[in-house]
Amino acid sequence: METEIRGAQCTQCRAVKPMAEFKRTLTRAQSRARGYAGAHKVDIESTLCSVCQPKPKPISKLSRRELQTRAASGDLHPLIAKFRQATLVNHAHLAQVENGHNRARNVRQPAWDALIKPVQKEIYTAAQQEKYALKHAQPTLVTFFRAYIETLKTHKTKLQLQQRLTNAAPEKGVTWVEAIPKEVIATIHALWVELPIRTRATRRLPAVLDKPSVDALVPYEHKRSTQMSAEERLRKV
Repeated sequence: METEIRGAQCTQCRAVKPMAEFKRTLTRAQSRARGYAGAHKVDIESTLCSVCQPKPKPISKLSRRELQTRAASGDLHPLIAKFRQATLVNHAHLAQVENGHNRARNVRQPAWDALIKPVQKEIYTAAQQEKYALKHAQPTLVTFFRAYIETLKTHKTKLQLQQRLTNAAPEKGVTWVEAIPKEVIATIHALWVELPIRTRATRRLPAVLDKPSVDALVPYEHKRSTQMSAEERLRKV
């Protein structure tokens, strides 16, 4: 004896499938809306197949209000709803804190870049001058630029470490040269003045020494001789 299999056509995909594919379980809230007592879950025959039926929103995607509604209707255990609500509150707080840090970081970053990037640029310039001096066999210049580069690298590392450890921007109006300690600049100046005068005259003054307001750091200037030539003395007579 052949068993008759009941089937139906889905109103959405138009596929003919067994009736078992049209079974749908109502939530307690949906059961009450349809006139049932809502004490138990109710299975009904839907006009949509299991593939086309709307899927319930997973618990992980529910908002705090939706969790409260499901708990009130009996479709979700109150303890689970309470736990999920506490988790959402915690995530919202962490996101707010992170956004605050990101905004502050975006404000501070340009100020730190104004101190760190020029140091890196000066390191590159000094390295190029060191290569030139090494190529043309100028040991005194090579020694100076190597010491100069190491000093700048140390200062750059200190700035980067300070940036990571502090939550504040650097002092406004302070240039990258002014951020270098005076004793460091004094050391660079001492190395610079030890170079021969002719060597200094043909080289660009290091950027950290280009500060005329400090008397000790004024670069060497060739003074014109005050002794008059024979031709000038004749003109004066």
